[in-house]
This record gives sequence, structure tokens and C-alpha cells, in this order.
Amino acid sequence: QWCLMHVILGDDEDIRSFGTRVRNFCLAEYPGAKYIDADDIAGMQVSDKSQQTSRQMLNLIGIYPVGRKQEIAEGATIIRQKLKIRVDGQPGLLVDPREQILIDMFQGGLHYPEVKDGQTQHEHYEKDGYYEHPGDSLRYIAVEMFNLTGQHQMENQFMSDIQYQWRDGRPRMGNDANET
Repeated sequence: QWCLMHVILGDDEDIRSFGTRVRNFCLAEYPGAKYIDADDIAGMQVSDKSQQTSRQMLNLIGIYPVGRKQEIAEGATIIRQKLKIRVDGQPGLLVDPREQILIDMFQGGLHYPEVKDGQTQHEHYEKDGYYEHPGDSLRYIAVEMFNLTGQHQMENQFMSDIQYQWRDGRPRMGNDANET
């Protein structure tokens, strides 16, 4: 079962400020938890706003997103599978009832464009500047956590020991894994 518990959206802030806000929230609300951070492959590009990529800036504050080139259909298919009832009779995806953004997104906020006569439906939902952000994020996470049959991937298969240096909120200072 996949439980969606909280959405944090950026609010006219740079990637480092947003990442710091998200990290502080996670450390306060879910102390000791292990994280899988996922992003768009564009997070590896340098922009005219910075000499560093978004991933590099997030790495500096202890967030290590992973992502890869993926077909939109792959993530969309995984999410559709999770929206179904599992063989044990339980829903595959749960949304915290306080997360109105996600509820609204699933109830039509994120939608495909209308198909006109003679046109085919595309797997690209409309970019509205709002619901597309949690929708895209959900898709990136889905592809990193699950495969197309909906089974969980190997836990933290892409995390290195160095990436765990921040898990308890304290950076590792030396090369010794036990040193904090």
C-alpha cells in the first residue's frame, strides 16, 4: 500500500530554500525515517540562474534525489495500478484526508485535454501551473519506488553510505561512517 501523507509546494523560492524547508519538515515530522527523493531528469542540468545543477544544490543540504529519463506512460500506469483495489481487498493507494491538494488533483484537477473528434488521447495531462507539480512529483516517485507490476523495488537500492550521512539531521564530517 502506498500512503500519500503530505504535499509541500514551493512558494516563489529558490531550490535550496525549498529543499531546506522540506528537509526540516521531514526531520521534525518523521525523525529517523529513511527517504527516497526523486526528481525530474532536468535536475541534472545547469541553468542560467546558477553554476550548479538543482541536484548539486540539494546534495549540499543532504537531499540526494534520483531520477532518470522515463516515459510519462510508465509513471501514469504505475499510479493507475495503485488506484485499484488490491487482491487482498485493500486500496493500493491511500491519501491523507487532510491533503486537499491531492484529493482535488485526483478528482479532476489534473486532467487530460479534451479530445476533439478524430484526435487520439495523449498521455500528457494539461500543464496548469498548479496540479501538474504534485502530479509530476508523484510520477517521479512512483517510477523510483515501483515497477510496472506494482511490486516494491529493492529498498534503497540506489542509496550509498555517503548519502545516509544526513539521515539523523547531522552531517558526517570525516570519512569514518561512525563519525558525526
